Amino acid sequence: MGLFQNVISLVELVRTPEHKLKQQIRAVPPRPRVMRLEVDAQRCSGCGSCIEMCPVDSIAVREGTAEVDHDSCALCGACMSVCPDEALALLEE
Repeated sequence: MGLFQNVISLVELVRTPEHKLKQQIRAVPPRPRVMRLEVDAQRCSGCGSCIEMCPVDSIAVREGTAEVDHDSCALCGACMSVCPDEALALLEE
């Protein structure tokens, strides 16, 4: 009948021999990769360059090291481009 995309799978409505509708899975999309911005505390000097560049204010310096609020981070990588210590990296979870 028709195709419907949902979070779990691509399903198709099909008619059974008894003329009833049922859902049939056609394909399961691959799991999306989950990324996370990480700070290497050994390299971070706490200069704050990343804070100024972050468009969503997700970074703060605490006790001399940058910390990321992972819930609000947009994963744009802007902070990585200005970090003089190369202490920030986008990593797969």
